[in-house]
Amino acid sequence: MFFDMKNVLKRVYYLGQKSNRLLKYNLQLAYIFHTERIYEDEVFSKLTLFCKSYYELTGAKPICAVIPPTSLHIKNGLEDFGFSEDQFVERLHILSSLSTIGYHGHFYLKESLAEYNAIHCNNANASDISKQFTKDLNWFAKHQINHNGIYAAGWWFFNQTILDLLIKNGFEYDFSFSQAPYFYNQYSVKVMQDHDIDPGEPFLLKMPDNPSPITCIQNFIGLHNTPFPQDFNRNFEKLYEGKRVKPITIGVVNAHDYDLSYTHTLACIKHLMNHNKVQFHSFDSLKKVVGAIDLKTVNK
Repeated sequence: MFFDMKNVLKRVYYLGQKSNRLLKYNLQLAYIFHTERIYEDEVFSKLTLFCKSYYELTGAKPICAVIPPTSLHIKNGLEDFGFSEDQFVERLHILSSLSTIGYHGHFYLKESLAEYNAIHCNNANASDISKQFTKDLNWFAKHQINHNGIYAAGWWFFNQTILDLLIKNGFEYDFSFSQAPYFYNQYSVKVMQDHDIDPGEPFLLKMPDNPSPITCIQNFIGLHNTPFPQDFNRNFEKLYEGKRVKPITIGVVNAHDYDLSYTHTLACIKHLMNHNKVQFHSFDSLKKVVGAIDLKTVNK
C-alpha cells in the first residue's frame, strides 16, 4: 500500500514538472554494462534482447565491459552454474556482435573470493592487482576477445596502480570516474576536485613517464528501474547543484547485466530522446564527439 501511495504521489508531483528540463545540458551519452553474469541464461537472454532493442531505438550499440573467468568473481560463478569456459567464450563472441566489448576489473587479495579480500581503496595491494590484471589481459588475448582498449572499474575502484597498468598496456578509454555519490571513489574524486573537472567533462589522465594519456569519460547515474523516467531527470540535476554546465555534456549511463530493467530502461531512453533531445552513441561515435573538443590534461 505504501509503495502504491508513493507512486501516486510521484505521478502528481511530476505532473507539475517540465519534461524537457535536461535540454540545456546538450547530453551526449553512451550506455555501458558492467557485465558479470552472462553464464546465467536469463541474464544473457535479457541482455542480448536489450542490445538489439537499444540499437533499433537509438542506432547505437552499448558497451559491455566484461570480467574474464581468470577473476574469481566469474570463475566461481561458472562452477556454481555448471557453465564451461568454452560456453562463456561463445557467449562473448555473440555479445561482441551486439555491443562493444571492454574490460571490467574486479580484484581480490591473495586470490581469495572472501568478501573482506575484495580490493577497494582501503586495502589496495599493488602486487595482487598487477598479477590479476596480467592474467585477465592474457585471457582476452588467448581467446581472441578484443577489449578495444576500454576499461571500467569494478566497485568503482581506481588508483595509481590501475592507472599505470592501463597506460602501460595501451588502454585508451576509461569509464571509472564519477561524481555521483553512489559511485564514490577517493582517488577519482580527489583527481576531479584538485583539477576542477566538472560533471560531464571528459579529460586526459597522463603519467609523467609515458607520453600516451588515457581519456576518462565520466559515469553519470543509471537509467532508473522505475515507471517514472522523470526520476532520471531529478537525480541527474542533483549532480549539477553548484556546478557549471558546459555547452556539451558527455558521459555514460550504466547498469549491471543482472539488474537491468528491460521495460523501464527503454522507456527512460525514449523519454530522454523525445523530450530532451539526448543523443545516444556507440563507442566509436562517442570517441568522435570527445575528439572534437579540447580536453584538460591531468598529470599524475
